[in-house]
Amino acid sequence: MVWCRRAALALLCERESVALDELADEVARSTAESAERLLVSLDRHHLAVMAEAGLLKYDRASQRVRLADLSPTARSRIDRRLLARSESAADTDEA
Repeated sequence: MVWCRRAALALLCERESVALDELADEVARSTAESAERLLVSLDRHHLAVMAEAGLLKYDRASQRVRLADLSPTARSRIDRRLLARSESAADTDEA
């Protein structure tokens, strides 16, 4: 479910902070997964993996997620990968 992490990062790049349930709802809109299932998956696994990698901060008590303070190089890499992924998806949609 790498796409789940990519979708979460894309949303966090657009917003300063987001509630876990809102994040799950937004990611679910672009997939066939239910928001409830994604909420559990994000809470129990994906957010911890991304936090450990230094990409985001997750406050489990408040259920808030925000993008970590990234170096300009790291932010640029994330932006490029997300852009390449969205362009690839657009090409697939057009075909």
